[in-house]
Amino acid sequence: MEAPNQFQLELAIDGYLQHLQTGGNYTPEDILELKNHLQENVDELKQKQLSAEEAFIIAKKRLGKEEELNVEYKKVNGHVLYNRDLFVMALSICTYLLFSYLYTISQNGLQYYAVFWAKNIFVLGIVNYVLQFAIVGGFIYLIFHGNFFLSRTAKLFSKSPANFSSLLIILVVALYMIDLYFQRNAGRYLSTDAIRDRYYQFTINQDVSNFVKITLGSTVLIAFLAAFVTSYRKVKFLDNIINNAGYIALFCFGFFWDGLAASARMLNGIFLNNTLISSIGFGFIWFIGMFIFNFYLKENILKRNLVFISFGSVMEFSAGIWINPGLRNGLPVSTYFIALVFGGSLGYLLARILKRKPVSVIV
Repeated sequence: MEAPNQFQLELAIDGYLQHLQTGGNYTPEDILELKNHLQENVDELKQKQLSAEEAFIIAKKRLGKEEELNVEYKKVNGHVLYNRDLFVMALSICTYLLFSYLYTISQNGLQYYAVFWAKNIFVLGIVNYVLQFAIVGGFIYLIFHGNFFLSRTAKLFSKSPANFSSLLIILVVALYMIDLYFQRNAGRYLSTDAIRDRYYQFTINQDVSNFVKITLGSTVLIAFLAAFVTSYRKVKFLDNIINNAGYIALFCFGFFWDGLAASARMLNGIFLNNTLISSIGFGFIWFIGMFIFNFYLKENILKRNLVFISFGSVMEFSAGIWINPGLRNGLPVSTYFIALVFGGSLGYLLARILKRKPVSVIV
Protein backbone atom coordinates (compact mmCIF):
# COMPACT_ATOMS: atom_id res chain seq x y z
CA MET A 1 0.00 0.00 0.00
CA GLU A 2 1.39 3.45 -0.99
CA ALA A 3 2.23 5.96 1.70
CA PRO A 4 -0.27 8.87 1.85
CA ASN A 5 2.37 11.46 0.82
CA GLN A 6 4.10 9.33 -1.81
CA PHE A 7 4.47 11.07 -5.17
CA GLN A 8 2.03 9.70 -7.76
CA LEU A 9 3.42 10.22 -11.25
CA GLU A 10 0.24 9.56 -13.26
CA LEU A 11 -1.80 11.98 -11.16
CA ALA A 12 0.94 14.60 -11.46
CA ILE A 13 1.07 14.29 -15.25
CA ASP A 14 -2.71 14.38 -15.64
CA GLY A 15 -2.97 17.34 -13.26
CA TYR A 16 -0.33 19.31 -15.15
CA LEU A 17 -1.95 18.66 -18.53
CA GLN A 18 -5.35 19.58 -17.14
CA HIS A 19 -3.86 22.83 -15.88
CA LEU A 20 -2.41 23.53 -19.34
CA GLN A 21 -5.84 23.03 -20.90
CA THR A 22 -7.36 25.53 -18.49
CA GLY A 23 -5.04 28.31 -19.59
CA GLY A 24 -4.56 27.67 -23.29
CA ASN A 25 -5.97 26.47 -26.59
CA TYR A 26 -5.12 22.78 -26.99
CA THR A 27 -6.85 20.09 -29.01
CA PRO A 28 -7.22 16.59 -27.51
CA GLU A 29 -4.48 15.49 -29.94
CA ASP A 30 -2.16 18.20 -28.60
CA ILE A 31 -2.68 17.03 -25.03
CA LEU A 32 -2.03 13.41 -26.00
CA GLU A 33 1.15 14.44 -27.80
CA LEU A 34 2.38 16.46 -24.81
CA LYS A 35 1.57 13.56 -22.49
CA ASN A 36 3.65 11.17 -24.62
CA HIS A 37 6.60 13.60 -24.66
CA LEU A 38 6.34 14.08 -20.93
CA GLN A 39 6.17 10.33 -20.25
CA GLU A 40 9.14 9.61 -22.56
CA ASN A 41 11.28 12.23 -20.82
CA VAL A 42 10.30 10.91 -17.39
CA ASP A 43 11.18 7.33 -18.35
CA GLU A 44 14.53 8.49 -19.74
CA LEU A 45 15.38 10.44 -16.59
CA LYS A 46 14.31 7.60 -14.27
CA GLN A 47 16.86 5.38 -16.00
CA LYS A 48 19.50 7.84 -14.73
CA GLN A 49 18.55 6.95 -11.15
CA LEU A 50 16.33 9.99 -10.59
CA SER A 51 13.19 9.63 -8.51
CA ALA A 52 9.79 9.87 -10.21
CA GLU A 53 9.19 13.33 -8.72
CA GLU A 54 12.59 14.66 -9.78
CA ALA A 55 12.15 13.22 -13.27
CA PHE A 56 8.72 14.81 -13.58
CA ILE A 57 9.98 18.28 -12.57
CA ILE A 58 12.84 18.17 -15.08
CA ALA A 59 10.62 16.73 -17.84
CA LYS A 60 8.19 19.63 -17.34
CA LYS A 61 11.02 22.13 -17.79
CA ARG A 62 12.10 20.38 -20.98
CA LEU A 63 8.66 20.90 -22.50
CA GLY A 64 9.10 24.65 -22.09
CA LYS A 65 7.58 27.43 -20.03
CA GLU A 66 3.83 27.29 -19.69
CA GLU A 67 3.33 30.79 -21.11
CA GLU A 68 5.47 29.98 -24.17
CA LEU A 69 3.59 26.73 -24.78
CA ASN A 70 0.24 28.55 -24.58
CA VAL A 71 1.40 31.19 -27.08
CA GLU A 72 2.73 28.62 -29.55
CA TYR A 73 -0.36 26.41 -29.48
CA LYS A 74 -2.62 29.44 -29.66
CA LYS A 75 -0.86 30.45 -32.90
CA VAL A 76 -1.46 26.99 -34.34
CA ASN A 77 -5.01 26.45 -33.08
CA GLY A 78 -6.33 30.00 -32.88
CA HIS A 79 -8.29 29.70 -36.13
CA VAL A 80 -10.17 26.58 -35.04
CA LEU A 81 -10.44 26.92 -31.29
CA TYR A 82 -11.98 29.47 -28.97
CA ASN A 83 -11.23 31.83 -26.15
CA ARG A 84 -11.44 29.26 -23.38
CA ASP A 85 -12.33 31.66 -20.60
CA LEU A 86 -15.24 33.13 -22.55
CA PHE A 87 -16.35 29.66 -23.66
CA VAL A 88 -16.39 28.39 -20.07
CA MET A 89 -18.44 31.37 -18.89
CA ALA A 90 -20.90 31.22 -21.79
CA LEU A 91 -21.32 27.46 -21.43
CA SER A 92 -21.85 27.81 -17.67
CA ILE A 93 -24.57 30.42 -18.12
CA CYS A 94 -26.31 28.42 -20.88
CA THR A 95 -26.11 25.24 -18.79
CA TYR A 96 -27.64 27.05 -15.83
CA LEU A 97 -30.45 28.37 -18.05
CA LEU A 98 -31.09 24.90 -19.49
CA PHE A 99 -31.44 23.33 -16.07
CA SER A 100 -33.47 26.29 -14.81
CA TYR A 101 -35.98 25.98 -17.66
CA LEU A 102 -36.14 22.20 -17.27
CA TYR A 103 -36.87 22.71 -13.60
CA THR A 104 -39.71 25.20 -14.16
CA ILE A 105 -41.12 23.19 -17.09
CA SER A 106 -41.29 20.10 -14.89
CA GLN A 107 -43.31 22.14 -12.39
CA ASN A 108 -45.47 24.23 -14.70
CA GLY A 109 -46.01 21.47 -17.28
CA LEU A 110 -47.18 18.85 -14.81
CA GLN A 111 -49.20 21.42 -12.91
CA TYR A 112 -50.83 22.59 -16.15
CA TYR A 113 -51.81 19.03 -17.03
CA ALA A 114 -53.08 18.29 -13.52
CA VAL A 115 -55.12 21.48 -13.21
CA PHE A 116 -56.80 21.45 -16.61
CA TRP A 117 -57.44 17.73 -16.95
CA ALA A 118 -57.84 16.99 -13.25
CA LYS A 119 -56.40 13.50 -13.66
CA ASN A 120 -54.17 11.85 -11.06
CA ILE A 121 -53.43 15.20 -9.46
CA PHE A 122 -51.86 13.70 -6.33
CA VAL A 123 -49.67 11.29 -8.34
CA LEU A 124 -48.53 14.09 -10.64
CA GLY A 125 -47.62 16.12 -7.54
CA ILE A 126 -45.33 13.32 -6.36
CA VAL A 127 -43.78 13.02 -9.83
CA ASN A 128 -43.20 16.78 -9.76
CA TYR A 129 -41.17 16.54 -6.53
CA VAL A 130 -39.17 13.60 -7.84
CA LEU A 131 -38.31 15.50 -11.03
CA GLN A 132 -37.32 18.58 -9.05
CA PHE A 133 -34.83 16.59 -6.98
CA ALA A 134 -33.54 14.77 -10.08
CA ILE A 135 -32.95 17.97 -12.06
CA VAL A 136 -31.32 19.81 -9.14
CA GLY A 137 -29.26 16.69 -8.38
CA GLY A 138 -28.06 16.54 -11.98
CA PHE A 139 -27.10 20.20 -11.88
CA ILE A 140 -25.13 19.74 -8.66
CA TYR A 141 -23.38 16.72 -10.19
CA LEU A 142 -22.18 18.94 -13.05
CA ILE A 143 -20.98 21.56 -10.55
CA PHE A 144 -18.57 19.05 -9.02
CA HIS A 145 -17.68 17.31 -12.29
CA GLY A 146 -17.11 20.44 -14.36
CA ASN A 147 -13.85 19.23 -15.94
CA PHE A 148 -15.48 16.10 -17.34
CA PHE A 149 -18.45 18.09 -18.67
CA LEU A 150 -16.19 20.77 -20.11
CA SER A 151 -13.85 18.32 -21.85
CA ARG A 152 -16.77 16.57 -23.57
CA THR A 153 -18.47 19.79 -24.68
CA ALA A 154 -15.14 21.32 -25.76
CA LYS A 155 -14.59 18.42 -28.15
CA LEU A 156 -18.02 18.95 -29.70
CA PHE A 157 -17.44 22.70 -29.91
CA SER A 158 -14.00 22.41 -31.52
CA LYS A 159 -15.40 20.14 -34.26
CA SER A 160 -17.99 22.71 -35.33
CA PRO A 161 -18.19 25.92 -33.25
CA ALA A 162 -21.02 27.42 -35.32
CA ASN A 163 -23.23 24.30 -35.21
CA PHE A 164 -22.61 23.73 -31.51
CA SER A 165 -23.38 27.35 -30.60
CA SER A 166 -26.49 27.43 -32.79
CA LEU A 167 -27.81 24.19 -31.32
CA LEU A 168 -27.23 25.42 -27.76
CA ILE A 169 -29.01 28.72 -28.42
CA ILE A 170 -31.93 26.99 -30.15
CA LEU A 171 -32.29 24.58 -27.22
CA VAL A 172 -32.27 27.39 -24.64
CA VAL A 173 -34.83 29.43 -26.61
CA ALA A 174 -37.06 26.39 -27.23
CA LEU A 175 -37.16 25.50 -23.53
CA TYR A 176 -37.86 29.14 -22.67
CA MET A 177 -40.81 29.25 -25.09
CA ILE A 178 -42.23 25.99 -23.72
CA ASP A 179 -41.93 27.32 -20.18
CA LEU A 180 -43.54 30.62 -21.21
CA TYR A 181 -46.43 28.74 -22.83
CA PHE A 182 -47.29 26.91 -19.62
CA GLN A 183 -47.03 30.09 -17.54
CA ARG A 184 -49.22 32.19 -19.82
CA ASN A 185 -51.93 29.56 -20.19
CA ALA A 186 -52.21 28.86 -16.48
CA GLY A 187 -55.46 30.77 -15.94
CA ARG A 188 -57.05 30.90 -19.38
CA TYR A 189 -59.80 28.25 -19.12
CA LEU A 190 -60.62 27.77 -15.45
CA SER A 191 -61.73 30.08 -12.68
CA THR A 192 -59.28 31.16 -10.01
CA ASP A 193 -61.10 29.11 -7.35
CA ALA A 194 -61.04 25.95 -9.49
CA ILE A 195 -57.33 26.35 -10.15
CA ARG A 196 -56.66 26.98 -6.46
CA ASP A 197 -58.54 23.86 -5.34
CA ARG A 198 -56.74 21.60 -7.81
CA TYR A 199 -53.38 23.26 -7.18
CA TYR A 200 -53.64 22.46 -3.47
CA GLN A 201 -54.11 18.79 -4.38
CA PHE A 202 -51.16 19.01 -6.74
CA THR A 203 -48.82 20.42 -4.08
CA ILE A 204 -50.06 17.64 -1.72
CA ASN A 205 -49.47 19.88 1.27
CA GLN A 206 -48.30 23.48 1.57
CA ASP A 207 -45.76 22.58 4.26
CA VAL A 208 -44.35 19.84 2.02
CA SER A 209 -44.13 22.30 -0.87
CA ASN A 210 -42.30 24.89 1.27
CA PHE A 211 -39.94 22.23 2.63
CA VAL A 212 -38.99 21.10 -0.89
CA LYS A 213 -38.37 24.66 -2.07
CA ILE A 214 -36.21 25.52 0.95
CA THR A 215 -34.29 22.23 0.75
CA LEU A 216 -33.52 22.54 -2.95
CA GLY A 217 -32.69 26.25 -2.77
CA SER A 218 -30.31 25.90 0.18
CA THR A 219 -28.71 22.76 -1.33
CA VAL A 220 -27.88 24.54 -4.59
CA LEU A 221 -26.45 27.51 -2.69
CA ILE A 222 -24.28 25.32 -0.45
CA ALA A 223 -23.12 23.26 -3.45
CA PHE A 224 -22.05 26.41 -5.32
CA LEU A 225 -20.07 27.68 -2.35
CA ALA A 226 -18.49 24.28 -1.68
CA ALA A 227 -17.46 23.92 -5.34
CA PHE A 228 -16.00 27.40 -5.32
CA VAL A 229 -14.01 26.69 -2.15
CA THR A 230 -12.62 23.60 -3.89
CA SER A 231 -11.59 25.74 -6.86
CA TYR A 232 -10.23 28.33 -4.44
CA ARG A 233 -7.48 25.90 -3.48
CA LYS A 234 -6.47 25.56 -7.12
CA VAL A 235 -4.63 28.85 -7.27
CA LYS A 236 -3.78 28.61 -10.96
CA PHE A 237 -7.42 28.26 -11.97
CA LEU A 238 -8.47 31.38 -10.11
CA ASP A 239 -5.32 33.20 -11.14
CA ASN A 240 -6.22 32.56 -14.78
CA ILE A 241 -9.80 33.80 -14.40
CA ILE A 242 -8.97 36.81 -12.21
CA ASN A 243 -5.78 38.05 -13.87
CA ASN A 244 -5.70 36.67 -17.42
CA ALA A 245 -9.34 36.49 -18.53
CA GLY A 246 -10.67 39.17 -20.87
CA TYR A 247 -13.14 41.76 -19.61
CA ILE A 248 -16.15 40.02 -21.14
CA ALA A 249 -15.32 36.81 -19.30
CA LEU A 250 -14.65 38.82 -16.14
CA PHE A 251 -18.05 40.51 -16.48
CA CYS A 252 -19.67 37.07 -16.84
CA PHE A 253 -17.85 35.98 -13.69
CA GLY A 254 -19.34 38.97 -11.84
CA PHE A 255 -22.75 38.15 -13.33
CA PHE A 256 -22.44 34.63 -11.97
CA TRP A 257 -21.36 35.85 -8.53
CA ASP A 258 -24.26 38.28 -8.23
CA GLY A 259 -26.61 35.44 -9.18
CA LEU A 260 -25.08 33.29 -6.48
CA ALA A 261 -25.44 36.09 -3.93
CA ALA A 262 -29.04 36.67 -5.04
CA SER A 263 -29.77 33.06 -4.06
CA ALA A 264 -29.85 34.39 -0.49
CA ARG A 265 -33.26 35.81 -1.39
CA MET A 266 -34.48 32.31 -2.21
CA LEU A 267 -33.89 31.41 1.43
CA ASN A 268 -35.84 34.37 2.75
CA GLY A 269 -38.71 32.11 3.75
CA ILE A 270 -36.51 30.23 6.21
CA PHE A 271 -36.17 33.40 8.27
CA LEU A 272 -39.86 34.29 8.11
CA ASN A 273 -39.22 36.80 5.32
CA ASN A 274 -36.70 38.74 7.38
CA THR A 275 -35.16 40.92 4.67
CA LEU A 276 -32.36 42.09 6.93
CA ILE A 277 -31.08 38.55 7.52
CA SER A 278 -31.24 37.62 3.84
CA SER A 279 -29.46 40.90 3.02
CA ILE A 280 -26.68 39.95 5.43
CA GLY A 281 -26.39 36.63 3.57
CA PHE A 282 -26.25 38.52 0.27
CA GLY A 283 -23.52 40.82 1.59
CA PHE A 284 -21.56 37.91 3.08
CA ILE A 285 -21.39 36.11 -0.29
CA TRP A 286 -20.10 39.31 -1.91
CA PHE A 287 -17.60 39.62 0.95
CA ILE A 288 -16.26 36.15 0.10
CA GLY A 289 -16.17 36.94 -3.62
CA MET A 290 -14.34 40.26 -3.28
CA PHE A 291 -11.90 38.84 -0.74
CA ILE A 292 -10.89 35.93 -2.99
CA PHE A 293 -10.89 38.11 -6.11
CA ASN A 294 -8.56 40.72 -4.61
CA PHE A 295 -6.33 38.22 -2.86
CA TYR A 296 -5.31 36.85 -6.26
CA LEU A 297 -5.57 40.09 -8.26
CA LYS A 298 -2.10 41.31 -9.33
CA GLU A 299 -2.59 44.41 -11.48
CA ASN A 300 -5.20 46.76 -12.98
CA ILE A 301 -6.82 46.55 -9.55
CA LEU A 302 -9.38 49.33 -9.94
CA LYS A 303 -10.40 48.47 -13.52
CA ARG A 304 -10.76 44.71 -12.98
CA ASN A 305 -12.64 45.23 -9.71
CA LEU A 306 -15.08 47.58 -11.42
CA VAL A 307 -15.69 45.08 -14.23
CA PHE A 308 -16.14 42.20 -11.77
CA ILE A 309 -18.63 44.05 -9.59
CA SER A 310 -20.29 46.08 -12.37
CA PHE A 311 -23.27 43.82 -13.08
CA GLY A 312 -24.21 43.37 -9.43
CA SER A 313 -23.80 47.07 -8.64
CA VAL A 314 -25.87 48.31 -11.57
CA MET A 315 -28.51 45.62 -11.14
CA GLU A 316 -29.06 46.13 -7.40
CA PHE A 317 -28.79 49.93 -7.53
CA SER A 318 -31.17 50.35 -10.48
CA ALA A 319 -33.63 47.81 -9.06
CA GLY A 320 -33.58 49.66 -5.74
CA ILE A 321 -34.32 53.01 -7.37
CA TRP A 322 -36.99 51.58 -9.66
CA ILE A 323 -38.82 49.36 -7.19
CA ASN A 324 -38.23 51.18 -3.94
CA PRO A 325 -37.04 54.78 -4.44
CA GLY A 326 -35.76 56.47 -1.32
CA LEU A 327 -35.88 53.20 0.64
CA ARG A 328 -39.56 53.70 1.36
CA ASN A 329 -41.78 50.91 2.66
CA GLY A 330 -39.18 49.07 4.70
CA LEU A 331 -36.01 47.47 3.36
CA PRO A 332 -36.60 45.65 0.06
CA VAL A 333 -34.37 45.61 -3.01
CA SER A 334 -32.28 48.71 -2.20
CA THR A 335 -30.91 46.97 0.86
CA TYR A 336 -29.17 44.42 -1.34
CA PHE A 337 -27.20 47.21 -3.03
CA ILE A 338 -26.13 48.48 0.40
CA ALA A 339 -25.22 44.91 1.43
CA LEU A 340 -23.21 44.45 -1.77
CA VAL A 341 -21.26 47.68 -1.23
CA PHE A 342 -20.67 47.01 2.47
CA GLY A 343 -19.78 43.31 2.15
CA GLY A 344 -17.73 43.84 -1.01
CA SER A 345 -15.78 46.72 0.55
CA LEU A 346 -14.92 44.66 3.63
CA GLY A 347 -13.74 41.79 1.44
CA TYR A 348 -11.62 44.17 -0.65
CA LEU A 349 -10.03 45.83 2.40
CA LEU A 350 -9.29 42.53 4.16
CA ALA A 351 -7.61 41.11 1.05
CA ARG A 352 -5.46 44.23 0.57
CA ILE A 353 -4.43 44.23 4.27
CA LEU A 354 -3.50 40.53 4.30
CA LYS A 355 -1.51 40.83 1.07
CA ARG A 356 0.71 43.44 2.71
CA LYS A 357 1.71 41.01 5.46
CA PRO A 358 4.33 38.33 4.79
CA VAL A 359 2.01 35.63 6.13
CA SER A 360 0.84 32.59 4.17
CA VAL A 361 -2.96 32.64 4.42
CA ILE A 362 -3.93 30.33 1.59
CA VAL A 363 -3.22 26.63 2.02
